Amino acid sequence: MEFDEKFDYIILCGVLEYATQFTPTDNPHVDFLKKIKTMLKEDGVILVAIENRIGLKYFSGSKEDHLAKSFVGIDNYPNSNKVKTFSRFELEEVIKESGFNNYKFFYPYPDYKIPTVIHTDDLIEEMPVLTNAPNFDYQKIKLFDDGNLNLTLSKENISKYFANSFLVELRNSEAIPKTDKIKYSKLSARREKRFRIGTQIYEKDDDLFVSKFPLNSTSEKHVEKMQYYSKNNFGKIKCLDSVLENKNLIYSYLDELNLSTIITNLLLKDKTKKQAFDELKSIYDAIAFNSSETDNYHTSEFSEIFGTEEIDEPLHCHEVSNLDVILNNLFYVNDEILAIDYEWCFDFPIPVEYIFWRALHFEFSYNNAFKKLITIEEIFDNLKLNKKWIPTFKKWEKHFRKYVGIFALPHKKIVTGKQIIHDLNHYKKLAKGKEKEIKNLKKEIKSLKNQNKKLEKNNSTMKSKLKLMENSNSWKITSPLRDIMKKMR
Repeated sequence: MEFDEKFDYIILCGVLEYATQFTPTDNPHVDFLKKIKTMLKEDGVILVAIENRIGLKYFSGSKEDHLAKSFVGIDNYPNSNKVKTFSRFELEEVIKESGFNNYKFFYPYPDYKIPTVIHTDDLIEEMPVLTNAPNFDYQKIKLFDDGNLNLTLSKENISKYFANSFLVELRNSEAIPKTDKIKYSKLSARREKRFRIGTQIYEKDDDLFVSKFPLNSTSEKHVEKMQYYSKNNFGKIKCLDSVLENKNLIYSYLDELNLSTIITNLLLKDKTKKQAFDELKSIYDAIAFNSSETDNYHTSEFSEIFGTEEIDEPLHCHEVSNLDVILNNLFYVNDEILAIDYEWCFDFPIPVEYIFWRALHFEFSYNNAFKKLITIEEIFDNLKLNKKWIPTFKKWEKHFRKYVGIFALPHKKIVTGKQIIHDLNHYKKLAKGKEKEIKNLKKEIKSLKNQNKKLEKNNSTMKSKLKLMENSNSWKITSPLRDIMKKMR
C-alpha cells in the first residue's frame, strides 16, 4: 500500500513475524521495517508487538502461538518459512539494521494480546511474575512452574530475555518521549466499571512514584475513597502517605523487599519453616492488634459484599477494615509494617482472621514458589487458628470477587507431564500380554485384504469378458442369454 501522507504512529501488532509473506527479499523483516520507516513523520513512532521466540512459557509447555507446535520456535522454525519470531537480541539486531537507533523495550505479561502487566528494563528483575502463564490459545502441557524458574531468572538478572512477549517503541527521531519516565504499568480492568483502575510506576525528578488512576469517570470515586482511607491505621499496620493530584492517587515508590518476597526467601532457605512461621505470626499480630472479639460483625453491609454464610463463634474485628493487607502490599520501614495499597477498605467490621487468610490465599494464587513450600492449613495450625473457618472464608471471598466483578478468562486444558507419563504407562499395561492376540488379528486383517483384492480382480476380469462377448460380431446372443448376462453384471 502507498500513502500520500506520513503518520505519527504505526502499529505492527502481530505483523512483523509474517514479513516473509509480503516482503519477497533476502532480508524481509529488515526491509519491511525500512519500508514502514519511510511512512513516519519526523517525530513518528512505530509500536512493534511480537512474541519472544524463547519466551519462558514455550519452555514450560505452551505451544508456539502461530504453528501450534511445541518447541518449534525455540528450535528456530526448522521446517517453516511462513512465520518467524525473535529473541530479544535477534529483534534488537533487526531494529538496528532497519535504521532505528532510538528504541525502548517493554515486556507485556502474560503476552501482548491480553496484557495485565507491562514491565520495563528498570523493574522487571525486581518485580518478577511468579505465576504460570495462562494458555488461551491451545492446550498446554505443564512441564514445570513458570513462576519458580522466573524467580531464579530474576535473581540472575536475566528474566527479561525470557519474557513471553515484547512491545518495542521505535522512534524516528532522537527525541526522548514521556514513555521513558514510565517504569511499570498494570491494568485492573476486568472488574465492575466503578472499580476499574490503572497503576503506574514512573520517574520524576530522579525519584520513583506510584500513581493509581481511574480508567473511567465512574471509578474516580473509588480512587478518592482510597485516599480517604490512607489516613487510617489498621492494627499496627500504617498506610503510606499519599496525595490526590488531578484525580490520581500518588505515593512514593518503596525500593524495599515486600513481605511476600521476604517470606518466600525464608521458606527457600529454611526447611524447618520456623523463620517463616515467626514472620507470619508477626504479620497476623500486627493485623489483629487492638481488635475486639465480637459475634456481631455479620451486618447488612457485610452480607451485601461477603454473603450470608456465618461462623457460629466470635471473631476479632476493627471498626474500620482494610481487606488489602496482602503480603505484596506490605513492607518493613523503620521496623514498622507499612501498607502501600488500601484499595479495599470498609467502614464496618470484617474479621481479621478472614483478612489474614485472604492474604495467604492471594499468595497461593499468585506465588507458585510459596504454594509449593507451605500450606494454609500448616500456617493456621502453627498460629493456633481454627481450620474449620477456611471453607466459610472461601465462600466470603467468592462473594467478594462477585461484588468486585472479577472474572477469569477461559483457559484451554492444562495437561501435566506426569499425566502424559501416567497415560503412556496405562496403555502399555493394557497392551501387555496381548501381543500374540494383536499379531494374529493383524494377520487376519492382512489375509482378508488379500482375499478382497482377489475377488475384485476376478470380478473385473469377468466383466471385461462379458462385455467382449456382447460386443463381438462372431457371437449371436439370444434374448434369454442377454438377460442372464445383464444379471451377472
